[in-house]
Amino acid sequence: MYGHPPFDLFEAIYTTRSMRRLKPDPVPPALIVKVIEAATMGPSGSNRQPWIFLVVREPEMKEFVAVRYRAAWERYFTPAAREIVAKDPASPQGRILRSAKYLAEHVGEAPVLIFACVKRYNDRLRAGNRCRMRCSLRSRTYVSRRAAMASAPRSRPAYDVRG
Repeated sequence: MYGHPPFDLFEAIYTTRSMRRLKPDPVPPALIVKVIEAATMGPSGSNRQPWIFLVVREPEMKEFVAVRYRAAWERYFTPAAREIVAKDPASPQGRILRSAKYLAEHVGEAPVLIFACVKRYNDRLRAGNRCRMRCSLRSRTYVSRRAAMASAPRSRPAYDVRG
């Protein structure tokens, strides 16, 4: 199909999950562009396409993000959540919390961070206004899901480390 490798869409939908343990292998710029391009190919409300992408590859900027991510994680990782990890780490919630904790501690080590963001209008009439919130959140969710599916076939063998 147009020079693309065989790909089962349903397998991607059913098996794509959060990737929290990543190898530090470099990600080629062409692959980053391809994943972002694939993410934008779906529909958006009123065809507004209200997204922009921030790609972070520089170690200093990844550390900038990591410090803030860890601080947010510490607010989320309440005493009750810590107790689940300590007393029942093998439970479904304990496994999720341990995995999320690992990500919070290692997010700055990822080879690239890609953020799907909602863009603001810049025409004179609507300058500074966001796209309607409902439209923009739904579109950002869709574009993020498409990016995850687009990266799945390539990222699993090369970039995802599963135990």
